[in-house]
Amino acid sequence: MANSIKDNNIRLFNTKTKCSDMEAPLKHNALIAYFEEDRKLNPAAKFIGGVIIPEPTGNTVSSRYCRNRIADTNDLTG
Repeated sequence: MANSIKDNNIRLFNTKTKCSDMEAPLKHNALIAYFEEDRKLNPAAKFIGGVIIPEPTGNTVSSRYCRNRIADTNDLTG
């Protein structure tokens, strides 16, 4: 692991490739909604996550995710 994660967040990710699962946006958005509801009950909640998309960048692969709701996994903007 290149970067150390030391912020005490709990990360929940579902790895997909672009457009590999037609239900991926629904899964991602349901998880985002769960986090939002959990924060209402527990403001100190430290969950982050959703669908994570590997994206080749030169000789390496970076993984990207969006903290907001998504419409599809092909659009990696935002």
